[in-house]
Amino acid sequence: MCAYERALPLLIEKARHCGIAALAINRCVHFSALFADVEPLTDAGLVGYACTPSHAWVAPAGGTQPLFGTNPIAFGWPRGERHPFIFDMATSAAARG
Repeated sequence: MCAYERALPLLIEKARHCGIAALAINRCVHFSALFADVEPLTDAGLVGYACTPSHAWVAPAGGTQPLFGTNPIAFGWPRGERHPFIFDMATSAAARG
């Protein structure tokens, strides 16, 4: 079980109790789309936001050597009886997950 899966029940509990909660995971680089990390939060009736660092895959403008990560982010919110709105993207021209 990954750190996020282990912490998710407590994260949801704290968000419901306090109105807001955050989870930080050290020494982590995610290699997949982040929508799957936001969905359990929207399923619980909460707004969710996820972001993660990545390895250098993107060269700066005019450069040829990778220097920046893809900076993936995802967010979502519940919409009552309808499917939740979930947005998942990388800030680079191409995503890796």
